[in-house]
Formats: sequence, structure tokens, C-alpha cells
Amino acid sequence: MSSGWREAALRALLVVCCVLAACVGERWEGQYGGECDDAADNDLDTLFDCMDPDCAGAPTCQGAGDEDVPSAGASSFSEGAEVPCAEPFSGLDRLSEEGAARGLTEMVRQNIAAAEGGDGAADAAQGGPLAAQDLDGDGDIDLAQGPRVLYINDGTGHFSLIEGPQPISSEGYSGFLAAQDLNGDGLVDLVAPWQASEQAVLNVWLSDGVLSYGAAQQISVDMGWDGVNPTIALGDVDGDGDLDLAYITGGWDSSTGGGFPTHIYENEDGYFSPMMQLNSGGAAGNVSSQVALFSDRDGDGDADLFVGNDWPNIGLPSAFWRNEGADAGGTPVLVEDGQSVYADLDMLAMGIDGVDLNGDLLIDYCITDVGPPICLVSGADGLYVQQNVALGLYPQDMPAEIFPSTVGWSLDFVDLDNDGWVEALQASAPDSVARGMGISELADLVWKGGPDLENNNPDVTVFDDVTVEMNFANLEPNYSLVTADFDGNGWVDVATAGPGHTPNLYMNRCGAESWVEIDFIGPAENTEGLGVWVEVEAGGRTQVRELYGLRATGQGPSRLHFGLGSAESVDRLFVRWPGGEVGTATGLGVRRTITATHSRAAPSQ
Repeated sequence: MSSGWREAALRALLVVCCVLAACVGERWEGQYGGECDDAADNDLDTLFDCMDPDCAGAPTCQGAGDEDVPSAGASSFSEGAEVPCAEPFSGLDRLSEEGAARGLTEMVRQNIAAAEGGDGAADAAQGGPLAAQDLDGDGDIDLAQGPRVLYINDGTGHFSLIEGPQPISSEGYSGFLAAQDLNGDGLVDLVAPWQASEQAVLNVWLSDGVLSYGAAQQISVDMGWDGVNPTIALGDVDGDGDLDLAYITGGWDSSTGGGFPTHIYENEDGYFSPMMQLNSGGAAGNVSSQVALFSDRDGDGDADLFVGNDWPNIGLPSAFWRNEGADAGGTPVLVEDGQSVYADLDMLAMGIDGVDLNGDLLIDYCITDVGPPICLVSGADGLYVQQNVALGLYPQDMPAEIFPSTVGWSLDFVDLDNDGWVEALQASAPDSVARGMGISELADLVWKGGPDLENNNPDVTVFDDVTVEMNFANLEPNYSLVTADFDGNGWVDVATAGPGHTPNLYMNRCGAESWVEIDFIGPAENTEGLGVWVEVEAGGRTQVRELYGLRATGQGPSRLHFGLGSAESVDRLFVRWPGGEVGTATGLGVRRTITATHSRAAPSQ
């Protein structure tokens, strides 16, 4: 943080944050129209709509009351046993790569064209999707390496390999994998493409037993084009409680010079049918993308959708679709307002994650790029400020002004040392731009997070590159990165993967700091609680996270991890489920898993 340009950037960020803080001022419940029937806690006092005394005078809260108000406090919480650390470790060099020793032995398949010597972006930048999830329902986190290979955890972070729904001997490859319960039976289903020719086929495998899968439902896009680095996002976009699917093709439409529409599919008991297309540009084309994320950006209880632009010179800039709720026919009303909120990034977006970086209790988004990640930091009136260098998100050994200083793919925010501040981890690999410049190797990256004390702004998170210190500077091409506590010691581990090599598994040593992991038991239509909003208050700070599924090429488990530093209790835990139900608990223990249960969770879950 000593260079002049870095200090100038930090001072600029401080000014922006101060201005935004002054503009935001105090939040209100009932001050503005619609705040008393929007299923949102606008003033962050855990009281919603007509349950908040500030809404007592609102017309919607007169008479019989508001039928749409969520039932505050209906969720329940249970605490697991404390997990001690026998030999606490302190220091940055806490990660140890142990993938092969722990059973991750299957080489990731290369794209067919890449294996035959192709060198285009579509020929190499695919393969190695990872999903960390409890696949067999035994409480520990397993690891899926595409739909061919499932690594089953024995509870200690050692794995045995079994075949997935796509035979291991199959010729072809997959660019992404989602692992979620799609039909409410409590079993994890799989969604992945399989490409053995020019055209990729999107498959949905519903579980018909533990680690057993039925015949695939094949989802076809109703226009004829080949997807390039396609992906999906899962979220309840129509507000009916279950997980709908957004399909992103990543292709190029020669008729418009832009990308293709985003296709939304409606979920009916795990089977998907076309619901709508999102056209952001009409005749001018659409966003050419390979990353999307459902996230409640404005805290109103609806799943908004970010679609990141992957080709600056093809198609439109990134789109952010604001969810206005469903119309009378049950179809979601989505308004594309990326430009008006300054989220219309023109970049090469390839991965995304969200966390509160400026302490305003709203989610900020960081997106990987050719070059350092770009972050959309929340500000006044729902607007965003674009940041990266001021936050410290650039490689230490290559200044951000050198292009490309890195090429990022999967991105995760996670607190590796449980000090209460998230680290940022990035899987790195050359793309067509980097290869065209003669760059064949790029290191995976990890930035340590901490408070911006240099600018007396302790609520803002800034980062320092500690890749070498954390033993994370792997030069193999990795497109997928996931984080999960595989050995159950309360300290999050890291897995990465890419074509042409076996996955890497970085085990994390336990320490003395406190932590909690929040697990979720949701209603039948969303048993894992995907999209849940969580606030954890401990040690004088409040941390905010959302539970996401697949993000481009990597998916973490259906749990949220919070490092708590020296705090010895959770002062307040607040959970808001998709659909509006909320729950609050106080005085909870640390170094343990806390399970949040929805009031409509099935007794057998």
C-alpha cells in the first residue's frame, strides 16, 4: 500500500464512500411509497412492512393488515457442538496442497478441439467445473468434477471416486456443473452440459436415490446456435418458491453483431420449460456472456439477475435486470437498468461473487476480467461505483496498469484465517487475448482482506496480494475454484481445477480464531435455501452474505461461513428467506455450525 498511485486511489475511494454515506443518510420504513408492502426490511431493524411500527400510518397496514407480510421470527435455529482446534496455527502459510494424497486423482478432460491442437478461446477455456456440495446427505461436503466424476468425502477430507450420471468413459467435456435439490425430495440433482460434438446439450439429472440419477432431461435452446462457454444461474425469479433457471449461451449472433437473449426456464418439480427471453438490446443484439448471478441487490425479496458482458466489442455491456415481482399471470417483470445504476460494465467477465465490502449492509459484486477483477460497490439510491485498484485487487508482482496483469475465472470471497475479513481468491488461466500475447502461464491469486485503516475507514474492506505467502501460486490453467470446509475443522479449504491436470486441493490449518457456519433447511420447494440473506453480528461488526449456487464454472456448498476473529459469541443472527420469512437469534455460540430451519421445512429434512 505504499506506492503513490495506490494511496491516491485509496484516497479517492474514501472520498467516494464518504459522499455516498452522506447521500444515503438514514434508512426508513414507511418514509417512501411502497416500503410497507415490499417484503423488505428497509430500515434494517428486523421488522418487515406492517409489523414495523414505522408503517402504522400506511394505508396498506390499515384494517385486516397486509397478507403479504412475512412472518417474523417463524424460523428456528439450532446449535451444533463446538469444534475445538487441538493445535492452533497462526500465519499466512496455512494452505497445503494435498489433492492427489486425498483422492482427487482423475485428470480433467480437455476440450476436444484443444486436445487436437486448437488454440482458440473456445478450444481451451473450458473444462474442470467443480461443485462442492453434500451429494450423499451425510453432513460432509463432497466434490463433483463435472457430471463424470464424483468424489465422496469420508468426513475427514479424504475422497473416494465414483462415476456420475455421465459415464467416465464418455468422450467429451463439460464447462459447468450445478448441484442443487431441484424438486424438493431432499436429494441433490445435477445440471451440466455435455459437449461431444459442435453442439452442447444441457442436461438435468434428477436423483432417484442417494448418488443415483435417472435419465437426463435435455433442455434445448429454441434458436439454433452453438453456445460458447455457456453457463446457468439458479434462483426463484418468479416468486413461487422453487428454483428457476437462467441459461447463458455466451455465443455471438452474426445477424445482429451482438450476443443472444438470456433464456429463463420455469421449474415444475424439477422439470424445466421455457418461461421468457430477456432481450436487452433488441435489434442491436444482446449481452454476449458466460457468467450470471441471481442476487437480491436491493433487499426487496426478489431475485434480480446480473449478466456480465464477456466480449467488449461484441454485443452490449453487462446487464442488471431488476425484478419488479410477478405480473397477474405469474410472469416476472424484469427491468434492465444496468446503465442507469452504473453497472453496465464493458469487460470480459468470467466469474463473480458478492459480499458487503463497504459496511453498508448491501451486497457488492466483484467480477473477474482480463486484468484485475472489477467491483461494483453499492452507493446511494441503488447506484454503483466501479472499483478494483483502490481496493487492492491487483497482482502484487505485476502492476494493474500492465495488461493483462492477470486473467481471472472463478472468484470466491471467503475468510481463510477467520479474522472477520474475507479474502478474495481467483482461479487464473490464459484466454485467447493472453495467448495471443505469448502468455502461457498465470498464477492463481489470493488477496488478504482487512480494514482500510490507512484512510481511517474501518468499515471498508481492502486487500493485499498474499498469493506466495499462502502457497497458492499455481501456474496450471484453472477455470474453476470452490471453497468449503472439507475436513470439518471450521477452517475453509480450497479446490481448483482445469483441463489437462488433476484437481488441486488446498487444506487449511485450524487456528484459535472464532467462526460460525450457517446451514439451512428450507421449505420443500427450496430445501437448501438458495438465495437466503444472512446477517451475522459479532465483535462489533455486522457481516452480510447471500447464499448462491453455481457462479459461472464453480459452485460452493449450500452453507455460509463467517470468520469472527476474537468474538466469543454471535450477538445477533438474522436470516431472510426467499419469499420473505425471517428469523432472528441472539447469544449464540461460536466455533460450530448453526442450522437455520424454515417454518415450512418438511419434518424429514
